[in-house]
Amino acid sequence: MKYKKDLLIHTNPALWFVLVSIIVLLLIIVFQFDRFDLNDASLFTFFYTYAAVIVLHTFLNRKRFRMFYQRGSSEIIYKSYVQLTWLCLPYLLIAVVYENLILFSKAFVDTFNNVDLILMKADEAIFGVQPTIWLQKFIHPLAVDYFMVAYGMFVVYPFVYLIYLLQRNRLDVFYRVIMAQVISLIISLSCYIVFPAIGPRFIFDPYFPKLVPNLPEFTLPLKGIHFDFLLKLTGRESFYALQYDLWNYLERIKTDCMPSNHACLCLICLIYALRYRDIFKWEKLAVSFWVIGVFSLIISTIYLRYHWVVDIIAGVFLTIAAYYVTEIIYLKWNSIFKRKGFVDHEVSWIFEAERLQKTIN
Repeated sequence: MKYKKDLLIHTNPALWFVLVSIIVLLLIIVFQFDRFDLNDASLFTFFYTYAAVIVLHTFLNRKRFRMFYQRGSSEIIYKSYVQLTWLCLPYLLIAVVYENLILFSKAFVDTFNNVDLILMKADEAIFGVQPTIWLQKFIHPLAVDYFMVAYGMFVVYPFVYLIYLLQRNRLDVFYRVIMAQVISLIISLSCYIVFPAIGPRFIFDPYFPKLVPNLPEFTLPLKGIHFDFLLKLTGRESFYALQYDLWNYLERIKTDCMPSNHACLCLICLIYALRYRDIFKWEKLAVSFWVIGVFSLIISTIYLRYHWVVDIIAGVFLTIAAYYVTEIIYLKWNSIFKRKGFVDHEVSWIFEAERLQKTIN
C-alpha cells in the first residue's frame, strides 16, 4: 500500500479525548485552587513510560535503523521517533493524569466517603460471603508469588500490545486499542475522584483503622516463598514482598478500586488480541498466553485483596462499553478521512524499511 499522506495529519481521536479531559481537570484546579496542593504534582510516570517506549522502539527496530543508516536514509530514523511519540501521546498524557490524580484525591478527601462499605455489602449480597476473606483457605506461598507476578503484568499487557501492533504495521488495530483504553481510563479515573475506594487489603486489615465496628478481618497474611538471599540483598524475604512494596511506591493514589483498571485495560487487549489473532506469528501460543495471563491477572486482584469483586464486574461492563463506543467512533472517524482523500495509513518507518528491502533484494 502506498504511503500517501503524513501520518501526523491523520490524528487518532483518542488524543482529543485525553486533551479534553485534561482541560476539564485544569479548569477544576483553577476554580477550586485553594483546595489543591500543587507540590504533589509529578511527571515521573510520564518520563519512565516514555523512556520505556523509546528503549523498546530502538531495540525492536535496530535492524531497520542499521539499514537506513547504511543506505543514507538516517532522516527516517529521526522521523520514526517523532511518529512514535505522536502515536503514543494519548497513552503518555493519560499516564500524567493518573499519576496526578492524587491532587484531586486529597482536594476532595472529605467530600465522599463510605464507598468501600457499599462495595463490601455488594460483594456479600452477591456471594453470601466476603470473597477475599473466603479465599484465605487457599493461601499458599507459591500461589501468592504466581499471582503477584500476574498482577504486575498489568503494566506490560496494554503497553507492549500497542508497541507490538506498531511493529506488525497494524495501525487500524492500534488506533482502536489505544482509543478503547483512553475511553475506559477517562471514565475510571473520574470514578476514582467521585467514588474513592481503597479495597479489602486495607478495610479488612486488622491493623487498619475501622470505618465501622465489627468488620471482618484477615486472619492469614499473604506471604510468598521465603528466600534468605533475597532478605539479605533487599530486606524483603520474598519476591511477593519485593513486588508489593514496589507497586505501593509507584501507586501514588490508593483510592483506585472502582472500577478495576486492571480488569478493564487487559480485557480490552484480550478482546482485540482474539479478534485479530491472525496478527500473531504463533497464533495458538499467543492466544493461550493472552487468555491465561489476563484471567490470572483478574483473579490476582481478588486473591491479593486489591479489589472487591464488584470492581471487576464494573470493569467488565466498562470494557464492553469502551469497545463498542470505540468501534462506532473509529469507523465514523475513518470514513471522514477517506472521503477527504486519505488512505489507510501504515507505520511510515516500517513501510520505508519494507520498500528499501525490496530495492536491495
